[in-house]
Amino acid sequence: MLGADSTGIVDAIVTLTNASDGERRETMSHARGRYAFEYVAVGGSYTITARSIGFAPESHTGVVLSLGERRQINFSLQLKVIKLQ
Repeated sequence: MLGADSTGIVDAIVTLTNASDGERRETMSHARGRYAFEYVAVGGSYTITARSIGFAPESHTGVVLSLGERRQINFSLQLKVIKLQ
């Protein structure tokens, strides 16, 4: 999980949603912007979304997992100005 300046974003919220049954899991990014989900059911399709304060959210859809697969999905979040009213 990288910001616009290619540095890792710590404490971004990453959500994994199973499109077929709506099951949803969340985790947070750690040092250098890394994150992980464990014991995810094979198949899919999944949508994975990353968001953090000051950045526009980014999603990847149609993610399908195979048995024993370790998938790396990278995010490059772009800065976004949020206007408070």
